[in-house]
Amino acid sequence: MNITRRAFTLASAAAVSSGAAAQDKPVRLAMLGTVGHPGEILGALPRAPRVRLTAVSEDQPAIRARLSRNRAMEGARIYASAEELLAKEEFDIAAVCNDNGARAGVSLACLRRGIPVIAEKPLALTLGDLASLRAEVEQRGRKLTSLLKMRTDPWFLAIRRCVERGELGEVVQVSAQKSYKAMGAGDWRTQAESFGGTLPWIGIDLIDLMRWTSGREFTEVATLQNRIGFEAIGPVDNSVASLFRLDNGGMATLRIDYLRTPGAPTHGDDRLRVAGTEGIAEYTAATGVTLQRRGQAPVQVKELPEERSLFLEFLAHVEGGPAPIAYPDLFRSVEIALKAWESGKGGGLKPVRL
Repeated sequence: MNITRRAFTLASAAAVSSGAAAQDKPVRLAMLGTVGHPGEILGALPRAPRVRLTAVSEDQPAIRARLSRNRAMEGARIYASAEELLAKEEFDIAAVCNDNGARAGVSLACLRRGIPVIAEKPLALTLGDLASLRAEVEQRGRKLTSLLKMRTDPWFLAIRRCVERGELGEVVQVSAQKSYKAMGAGDWRTQAESFGGTLPWIGIDLIDLMRWTSGREFTEVATLQNRIGFEAIGPVDNSVASLFRLDNGGMATLRIDYLRTPGAPTHGDDRLRVAGTEGIAEYTAATGVTLQRRGQAPVQVKELPEERSLFLEFLAHVEGGPAPIAYPDLFRSVEIALKAWESGKGGGLKPVRL
């Protein structure tokens, strides 16, 4: 049974156990903000027939004007702010997809009302806000997850499987890359208060992915980050590199840039390489997943796991199933991203213990 189907089955089973009436009860979904990756949620709705998108807020007028033309939002009431939506609507699950600076506050407002939250990443831009979110989960039993989408992609699931099967031996080196085309002037990401930084916005994906696929923990980090040229993107660092020490003495490297040329065939170029004492697993868009093992010729891994859905798995979690991302892992990845970001401020290499 594939993971996505299992998640949906868990949700259905939980509903049955609470009675026939609960099984048929609609689940009201509100989307607070529409930036980032709301498609990860909207795209899953056809597979969750009980879920109804009932309300959407968006504070950017140009984006808000387009929402009524989005078929996925047909029938949803549209508000100009999260505050207005929260004051007027009742709902069962919150999808918090507003800008990075406002995300933690809106997520906390929902959690404190007892509403489960699936939020864009990063969950927070400060360790204090992260601690507040964690307290809602650990002390009050609230439900929370984040759109760390790379965990759900078949090629990265395949690399994790290689590690779990022992095909790479002991992992001692991990490297990951994200290269994107630069955003235009006026984009919400060009404002420091709404964006935060490149490392917490993009880097958290790679940090979480490297930890999750390798099975190794990070213990120390040093980061260099800067914007060179590209004045239109304001405070956005367009070149970032981090070096991490692994818990077994190995190392991991992270590379991020907004230097991909406008004529490139895709918006982004994601890469991952996990190297161990017995082999190497690597992904690029050009090659797919390749596996090299000692004494064997390199092979392309063609049998890939099925793509997962974080939203369907979160729905299952709300109704009694396991969390799609274990809570200690979820909060740890955010913590590391924020400390890695902090270590790169002010220039110079400043190692930070994790």
